[in-house]
Amino acid sequence: MVMGSMGTHNNFFTTQNYNYQTLLLVFCGLSIPLNVFAFDWRLRPSLSMSEMFSDNLELSDNAKKSGFVSEVAPGVSIQGASPWSNLNLNYRLQGLYNAGGRDAVDINHQLQFNSLYQALRNTLFLQTSI
Repeated sequence: MVMGSMGTHNNFFTTQNYNYQTLLLVFCGLSIPLNVFAFDWRLRPSLSMSEMFSDNLELSDNAKKSGFVSEVAPGVSIQGASPWSNLNLNYRLQGLYNAGGRDAVDINHQLQFNSLYQALRNTLFLQTSI
């Protein structure tokens, strides 16, 4: 009789009960606290547009020319933090169009970057800045 009850108990681990086993594993996996992997990453896209008026577009003392300057600047900001690193990156692609002067569009890349990485806990740090 003892053998019979052991046989029914082992039935849970047969191939017919894979759905129950999967459900049990998923439940156990979801019960692990999520703050063990303390990552905080934020991605923020941006877009700025402006129109400026200048009475001296070419910054000249003799040939002063007035006109409008249009600016369009898409960008992205990435901020990340974890127990061993911090990252801050800001990038903008600035496009300037001088309606009163040249017909060309001036493109400027603007980047700001800071990071701190802890290679060995409380011993060796790597810090970068641009």
